[in-house]
Amino acid sequence: GWVRDLEVYPSGNRLLTWGLDPEAPVWNASTGFSECVLRGHTSAITAASIFPGGDKVLTGSIDSTAVIWDGVSCAELHVLPHATWVIGAVV
Repeated sequence: GWVRDLEVYPSGNRLLTWGLDPEAPVWNASTGFSECVLRGHTSAITAASIFPGGDKVLTGSIDSTAVIWDGVSCAELHVLPHATWVIGAVV
């Protein structure tokens, strides 16, 4: 899908992108290749934010969940159910 937005990791060597699909790839800024993909939402990701240390990522979706991910491996750590769509993510 197309890219709606992006975040740069604090180190500057990785990028997180997301659009209107349920996945968010993490890219190597030097090579341009995807290193891993945040997979677990069932609908479009509407927001994402990288924790200051780059060790975790928070995403929100219209599937009414926010998810905390491992910022290095892209492993899902916690699913946070929400009553409605999640449209913003700030850490």
